[in-house]
Amino acid sequence: MLRCLLRLQGRKDGRLDPTYQWIADKIPRSRSAVGEALDRLKACGFFDWIRRCVPIEDALPDEQQSEQISNAFILLQPTTVPECVRRMLRKPSEFVRAFVDSANPPSGHTEAL
Repeated sequence: MLRCLLRLQGRKDGRLDPTYQWIADKIPRSRSAVGEALDRLKACGFFDWIRRCVPIEDALPDEQQSEQISNAFILLQPTTVPECVRRMLRKPSEFVRAFVDSANPPSGHTEAL
């Protein structure tokens, strides 16, 4: 889901406004599963969205005056991402290096069975 939306974001204008049904068709999932996944991504801080409506032309006073169109999605960077990247890029500690070296002995230095 996240990958689909990241690939979809407009390269020139940054627009990201697909409908739930369009996303569901692209990632073969139900519309309700798309809604649940978007809620989880929003809770984790990856996305937010703006609900958009347009006026209905020639609507009578006692009828609905607007209808919802696709949401405008906003790509966000969760606050935990920079710390995760820093941890991935830092040099490994002595303990980690010793562990990796013991798990991967140099070729030709394995014990005979």
